[in-house]
Amino acid sequence: MESVSSGDLCTVCKGDLERRGKVQCSRCTTSAHKSCLPAPTPKPYICTRCSASAARVSSAIMKALKAKSGLTAGASPSDRCTPPVKKLVKRSRSSPPSTSTEKIVKMSRTDQRVTLPADGEGAPAWFRAYEKRLNGTLGEIRGRIDSLDARFGALDTRVEEIARQQCEQRGLIAENKLEIRKLDQRVSSEITDLRGCLTNNLNEITALRGDLNAASHPVSAAHLDLLSSADLCEVRIAGIPSEVETDSFKTAELVLDALELSRLAPLILKVRSWLPRTQASANAATASTSTGITKRTMVVRRASAGARDVLLAAAPRLRLLPIGPIFGIEHDGPDRLHMSTILPGPLYELFKKCQTTSRALKYLPPIARGLRIFIRQSRKSTLIPIVSEADLAKLNPHTS
Repeated sequence: MESVSSGDLCTVCKGDLERRGKVQCSRCTTSAHKSCLPAPTPKPYICTRCSASAARVSSAIMKALKAKSGLTAGASPSDRCTPPVKKLVKRSRSSPPSTSTEKIVKMSRTDQRVTLPADGEGAPAWFRAYEKRLNGTLGEIRGRIDSLDARFGALDTRVEEIARQQCEQRGLIAENKLEIRKLDQRVSSEITDLRGCLTNNLNEITALRGDLNAASHPVSAAHLDLLSSADLCEVRIAGIPSEVETDSFKTAELVLDALELSRLAPLILKVRSWLPRTQASANAATASTSTGITKRTMVVRRASAGARDVLLAAAPRLRLLPIGPIFGIEHDGPDRLHMSTILPGPLYELFKKCQTTSRALKYLPPIARGLRIFIRQSRKSTLIPIVSEADLAKLNPHTS
């Protein structure tokens, strides 16, 4: 078994000094627990062993002083007197040095016996200076010891505060671990639910795809060509007087205001003049009306197909509105604005064939919505989608 030195044990309770605050003796290396000493703790602290040793030394010194003062008081007058001095004899050159103590006796004849008083008032100056310097050194040492004791006391307080904070942190860590465990369980449960919902959604999507594949029909090559064409969502407005600019946003906004569709003005992306590709179309676009006024055509691009369709649905109302009040100019005559959609090339060719077929079979004029063309017998009839010329061949003449 490993032995424990006495310096590592408390002088009062004989316990281990490493776990609690301790105070060291100012005269030896022994220490004691601060809690084992009476409050307040004396500064500097002196252990019981050193106190007993100091008491024994003080007792011995007092006894010696008392014994010495008793001897001095009991001496006889003959002993206290100075012994007679012998006359010195002159020594010859050839004689050896004298070994007598007559000179010493002669010197001591003028001296008196010196006895230090008990209270130290008659002490020599060197002794008083030494005692003063020693007391100053002891005071300085005591001050340093007190400073160290205060610093150690503050250190003990800080250590106790750190221990308290560590205890609080352990409690908080335990609470956080519990919260994290609960949160982990809840997140795991929610993830499991989300996975189940995702699986159900995937199953529903798969079922919808199956139903869509079963209900869909093969798309013809002509329809694929139509779908490959881009829909720019453009509308053509014809019949504009020559004094009105055809490439201005203001002109398009005036037309929308006349149709009470000013809310669609922010959806205008681009305005340009109509540039036909053929000479016949160019002549028609700039033809003179019955009044002798040249008319021009403009193109308005909408932000979406829905906005384009809303504008085309209100196009028939332009037949009832004179041109002059629309643009704020003086214009008389029966001329009116005309609005139509601009379809991609392949779709436009199919739309012209639909117009020819509708006149031949006595159907209503075809309708273009987005990139799809519809035709019907009357206003109450169901719209018939036209994808290719084969759909036109299936139509029956209108008999009513």
